[in-house]
Amino acid sequence: MIFLTGLMHSVGVSFRMKKGIKFHSIYYRYYLFIVVILPLLFLWTITEKSGEKLELFQGMVSIGQEEINYILSGISLFLILLFSFIGWKCSIGEEGIYLCKIDLLVPWTEITAVSHVWINEAHYVRKKFLFYNRKTLVVYRKDYKPICIYNISLLGLYAVKFYHPEIRTNLMTASLATTFNLILNSTLLYGVVTKSYQFENTVIWTILYFIKAFILPVLMLVGQNKKYGNALKHATIYSINASDAIHV
Repeated sequence: MIFLTGLMHSVGVSFRMKKGIKFHSIYYRYYLFIVVILPLLFLWTITEKSGEKLELFQGMVSIGQEEINYILSGISLFLILLFSFIGWKCSIGEEGIYLCKIDLLVPWTEITAVSHVWINEAHYVRKKFLFYNRKTLVVYRKDYKPICIYNISLLGLYAVKFYHPEIRTNLMTASLATTFNLILNSTLLYGVVTKSYQFENTVIWTILYFIKAFILPVLMLVGQNKKYGNALKHATIYSINASDAIHV
């Protein structure tokens, strides 16, 4: 029995776990964009301007726009599928919200509200400055600190509404913010791939990205703190998890 219990916990399953929708961390998207998409787009623009394939590793590898498209699509699809099956953080079901990391089931009767906000993360790692908008599901509870579940997609909030329609959320504003983010990123990628992107658009895109990265997260936290108390705070270089909450 002890062996079985240990095995269940090692694969991220708990005996307290009930049927529900599992949500996985989306943090991999940050590195997918920085490590994979941006470098490949840079190579793509080089091949587009030169009209020739790039010779890498002393001519051992020849790569052009078509190969880059295949590589980008293949790596992106592989990572999306991989992280759709590993590293789940929470499950939302009929009984409430289950947190895998701390083995805690928060029943709906204990939850007063749930929101989806962007909490900025800024810190130094190996002498490099990292900045990231952590998509966070915040669970507000009666008589207890709220719980911040980091790197959860907006679909988590829709799942909350599906299982408990009466609960208070910021579904409208969170959906608008996510839509703005998707349009902004998609427009940039579309412009580069279709060759319709112009240098003059850089200023406009930079302003919009500044709004997305700094203005929207601040407005989100201000709105939620006015409703439920000043518990949420953006991270600083000296404190990654600055919010007065349980961090998952």
